[in-house]
Amino acid sequence: MKKLLLIFLLSQTFLNADYNTTLSNEDIQLIDDYVENVSIEDSIGQLFMVGINDDYVNYQNSKKIDKLIKEIGVGFVIVNQANYPKTIKKHPTFVSKEDFLDKAIDFHNYLQHKTIESKLGLPLLIAADFESSRFTSITHGLYLPPSALSLSATHNSELIENIAILSALQLKNLGIDILLGPVLDRYDIHIGKKEKTLLNRSFSSNENNLIKVSSHFIKGLNKSGIITFIKHFPSHGKVDKNPHDEILPIYSGSKEEFKTDLKAFKFFKKTVNGVMLSHLSIPSLDITEPASISSKFISNHVLKQSDLSLNFNKKIIITDDLSGMGAVQYFSKKNNISYPKIALKAFSAGNDILMFSHMYDSYFSIKKLIASKKLILKYITSSDTNKQRFKKSLKKIILLKSKIAKQKGINIENFLKNKQHIFKNINKGYEILTKSENFIKDGNYTYKNAKELIKKTIANATIEINKKVDYRISELTDNKHILFMANDIQIEKFRDAFSDINADFNTTNYRKYGKKQDSVSKKYTQYKNYLRKKIDLYDYLIYILHDMDDVNAIDAIRLKKKNLLQKIIIFVHDNPSILTMDILQGTTVISSFTQHELSYDNDISVLKGVVKPKDIKYLPIELGTFFKVKSSELTTAESSNFDYSLISTPLSKKFKTSQQKTKSLEKGLNICYTKKTSMSQELTEANSKIEKLKKRLENYDFFSKNHQINRE
Repeated sequence: MKKLLLIFLLSQTFLNADYNTTLSNEDIQLIDDYVENVSIEDSIGQLFMVGINDDYVNYQNSKKIDKLIKEIGVGFVIVNQANYPKTIKKHPTFVSKEDFLDKAIDFHNYLQHKTIESKLGLPLLIAADFESSRFTSITHGLYLPPSALSLSATHNSELIENIAILSALQLKNLGIDILLGPVLDRYDIHIGKKEKTLLNRSFSSNENNLIKVSSHFIKGLNKSGIITFIKHFPSHGKVDKNPHDEILPIYSGSKEEFKTDLKAFKFFKKTVNGVMLSHLSIPSLDITEPASISSKFISNHVLKQSDLSLNFNKKIIITDDLSGMGAVQYFSKKNNISYPKIALKAFSAGNDILMFSHMYDSYFSIKKLIASKKLILKYITSSDTNKQRFKKSLKKIILLKSKIAKQKGINIENFLKNKQHIFKNINKGYEILTKSENFIKDGNYTYKNAKELIKKTIANATIEINKKVDYRISELTDNKHILFMANDIQIEKFRDAFSDINADFNTTNYRKYGKKQDSVSKKYTQYKNYLRKKIDLYDYLIYILHDMDDVNAIDAIRLKKKNLLQKIIIFVHDNPSILTMDILQGTTVISSFTQHELSYDNDISVLKGVVKPKDIKYLPIELGTFFKVKSSELTTAESSNFDYSLISTPLSKKFKTSQQKTKSLEKGLNICYTKKTSMSQELTEANSKIEKLKKRLENYDFFSKNHQINRE
């Protein structure tokens, strides 16, 4: 019967899960005892979050997986795109959506099952990126969310929250417990510059708007019960270089700008589970090494209680990837410091989880992970202070896992002591999407399923940034000749939609013509020349733009003759800040800020007049002198767990009253708890006195009986 109940609990969606799952005093005591008594050597692996090299075909009986999970005893796994098959029909590893989800569940269950053979037997927590169709660990099978910038452009709290719920429920129903996100970096926009880190991943360039939008997104995540590690503190918005490149990026902001960037992270202190730290140097704070492994940075600006710190002392602190990122490689080479020593430095600085997402690089390997474990063990056992430091991190991790266990209806004592496959996912592939979108079907929404939710979100995000011509096809086609340019996947959609007009359809896939860089460059030059010549043959060019290479191709037209720009209608599927000022001012520009597969259908709807783009005043980012971002009409989500003291935002009277009542209740509860504790102590003392009196009475009876016997 108990087994049937557990299966029932695990098969449910998680929308009604208590994301702030409360562990009882007895649970906490069990965890404290466990942390105090567990072998340090056996439990060091719990600090590690690792990537898995093997894909969905080769993982079974993998010696590498055995090493990582059974021998090293890692506590976390981060999944990546290479672990899964593809659902693109032309791809050699093509599988259907349902088969994809079945294979993903089998893969996750295999990893969890392997933990039974580890020394501790604790389940893994599996983590994933799931930001958009472009930045995600899982590119197929699920309903991918539009980008953060796209969500921000909607100015619609319901859509933002429901996209977050949908995203998180899909991950949880698939067996993934941790979302590495959302991104709370604040944009610092440079017009016409190739920015490779944030792109469309952040919500806004305005700190208050960033908090407003992310408050609704995080509120949605919390409703699902998923673990959230916000990133990338302090922010890549003030950084010119990408930390994936072999250079240590520099945060160029002042101390005051750092304080501004800190707000969004600190605002959610009570409601997120942890924070991911960036590989950045910060001259304004005198941080010359990567902040992610700097004890000075973590002590003063992550753990400490001050205006210039997060005060995340009780939250999980996790590094960005320590294995494959160029910034770490650069630091290693420049300072002649090995990867195991970098791992030790990261732990001793104050991180609770060390991420190694690339285990196949020439830079990092399982062998180096084992060396890292040995080095950290030596450090921990060298002093009582270091042991306590380790136990503090271990307790945070066990608390996190225990909350997930309890959320799933698992007894904490069983979770800690019994080696069972307790995190087994019994969902079937075909159930994942249905279970994850049930909350939409059960709600009073104008959209009835996940696909309709995403389509409405993208339509609401669409903004007319500049208008030189009426871009509706009905207004363009009067004896006019139109050229459509899109990549080879999307161009067919436009061909099908507009086959009845006087138009030609060509692809922008110049990069596919050669693998070697010189070959690509040659083809790219040919492509730009082709475009310059072709533009004269058409009345209008409708260009589906994805990146800086497309921008440069359009700029080649400007260099030929600037007034030709007026012919061009651009649909931007990225951050529009990549456009030059000439292109912004000279062409018609519309953006939905996302490369989601449904965003191209949205372009077609705009051209047909079905979707009407919003005014530029709703743009969530600055575009130099062309546009200054306005304060969003969106109100901040209301939650007793958000720190409103950090922002100036109007709150409803109802919520203020609710907050006051909550504080009053909390005060009352604290008084009751204090009285209960006091009464418990008094009761303990009273029971002790009673026991003493009982013993005295027993002694009295004994002597009384003996006295009676002697008299007789």
